[in-house]
Amino acid sequence: MFKTKNLTFKGFLKYNDIHILGQKINFIQGPSGAGKSTLLKLFNRTENFSTGDIIFKETSILEYESISLRKTVKLISQTTFLFPTTIRENFKIFHNYCNYKIELNDKILSTFLNITSADFDLNTDCNNLSGGEKQRVYIAICLSMESEVIMLDEPTSSLDPTLSHKVMENIINYIKTNNKTLIVISHDTSLVDKFAENIILLKGDINHG
Repeated sequence: MFKTKNLTFKGFLKYNDIHILGQKINFIQGPSGAGKSTLLKLFNRTENFSTGDIIFKETSILEYESISLRKTVKLISQTTFLFPTTIRENFKIFHNYCNYKIELNDKILSTFLNITSADFDLNTDCNNLSGGEKQRVYIAICLSMESEVIMLDEPTSSLDPTLSHKVMENIINYIKTNNKTLIVISHDTSLVDKFAENIILLKGDINHG
């Protein structure tokens, strides 16, 4: 699915060559500062690498139009943002902003909320949600965009261990059922041990010169 070749970023991050497996559950691990979050941004061209190359489905990602690539390769970052309105309106706003042409109805929205154990009424004001609840709603919205590749950066950081395992299991069931590819950064080794089908270890080669 993804392969990197001699990849560097801004002269201070140097990546070992890695291989992300298509339609598999890929976990990325490595020491702090190894560039894990940056790597996800490089995969969908939110950031641009300095040297080397990233191959996506046998073609350099430089050959892909960046906005189209970000629709195909969806990054769900650690930073959760919801608009100060209802859950239903947040789904609509995000879909309109990203120009997704997917039918939205209450049944579909509730289905994605159920995946992330965010079983709230669609009229719920997002201002009234806790940090962990907002995180789950945000992930549900991103999943509803039906991207081919889903990238999760610390997706359960605000959740307790029991809920984090349940949410991750639900997401993986969704990924498997729909033949998608999942790439996850998580410091929770119990999630890695239970769910990973492919583990990528970044060596953390950092140039200080």
